[in-house]
Amino acid sequence: MERASEDLSSSSSSSTGQVVDVSSDLATLKGDCSEKEDVQNTHIIGGSSNVAGLTGESTQDNNRIGTASKNQGERKRKRNQKQNWFGPRSKQVISQQAVLVKLTGVPRSVNLKKLNGILHANMALGMKSPFVLRLYPKGYRCTDTGQWLGQAILVSDNQEEADALVNNFDGKTLAKGFVCGCKIDKFPYIERNPHKKAAVWDGEDPSVRDQFMCVDIERLRTLSGCTPDDPPYKPLETVIDRFTKNPRPRMRSSGKPVPEALIASALEQLKKTQWPGLSFRGSVDSEHYLVLKVSDVKKENKLHADLEDKALQLLRWADPDYPVSAIAVTKNFQGSPHRDLSDTRFQYAISLGDFSGGELCVESPDNEFVHVVSTRNRIARIDGRCVHWVRKHSDGDRYSLIYYCTLDSFALPVQYGADTTFT
Repeated sequence: MERASEDLSSSSSSSTGQVVDVSSDLATLKGDCSEKEDVQNTHIIGGSSNVAGLTGESTQDNNRIGTASKNQGERKRKRNQKQNWFGPRSKQVISQQAVLVKLTGVPRSVNLKKLNGILHANMALGMKSPFVLRLYPKGYRCTDTGQWLGQAILVSDNQEEADALVNNFDGKTLAKGFVCGCKIDKFPYIERNPHKKAAVWDGEDPSVRDQFMCVDIERLRTLSGCTPDDPPYKPLETVIDRFTKNPRPRMRSSGKPVPEALIASALEQLKKTQWPGLSFRGSVDSEHYLVLKVSDVKKENKLHADLEDKALQLLRWADPDYPVSAIAVTKNFQGSPHRDLSDTRFQYAISLGDFSGGELCVESPDNEFVHVVSTRNRIARIDGRCVHWVRKHSDGDRYSLIYYCTLDSFALPVQYGADTTFT
């Protein structure tokens, strides 16, 4: 800087002939530089404080995330403690005559699938494999080894099967490290089938709401005049209000009379049927519900081979060419409006037994009226893809046989709710 001042003074004196004092200007320049440096330092310090602030916020966010993860883990742990068993996802309806069996000694490494395989592999010849209702992997602590072992609840169809199950499994080694204990238990906390023979609704039919609960939303909009912009609950409520004030017309008809010999043989077989401990269709109200898969395979080892033969004799008399896939066999079915959406064509229905009432109600495809079909000792042709239910019945047990087809190669469109010409 001194060399610069000398150059500046000499140049100024040579140009103007006068000596100019630039020391004050240099001081001012130094002051400006120092102020700029202070400003820069201030920005740097402020920036570090801002970085520190951001770091603090991110730390708080991490703390919040960690707390949320901890809370989520705690909720999961409590949920696992609350439901510490495994079983089928769908709700199972256990019949009143079913017998429950406790199976102990299950190693914790055995899951539900492995347990079913182990039980099946150790069943005696001719015995029916039990249904595993629940598996508790950490059921109890063994007093001898101190290890945690699992226990399971098995469902047998009747007392005879349960006794055979206990004799077959109790005290035996079913797999490596699996010494089984087996005994019959009541399990009072396991809910049984709440079915009652006397229907609980008022009148002969279920409520209008129940009748329309299984109708799709597009059809409800057509019946109610609603649009997709309306609230989702409005179409159903509008339809319920409409048909409560103005009930739909009932069209009565009867199925085709069946020869008494076929009726007597089928009814005799139904009365001695060994019903399963679990309902095949827990969403409907029936005392028993059994499905017989129809095939050309030999039936020597089928549990319900005689029942299937009697039922097929009845169907072949009515329609020899019907491509039946399965037969639904029920006892004291009532109410339960539903649609059989897996069907690919019409079905046949007949009811047997000494009872009164219990007509089969089938809605028309447009849901504007209801067929009331008498099926007692008569076989009717209906379309299960339309909403249908069974009216209240009394004075005896009502058995029914439903023949249906689920094969795409025999598909037919919906043409009617009930075929009134089939008589």
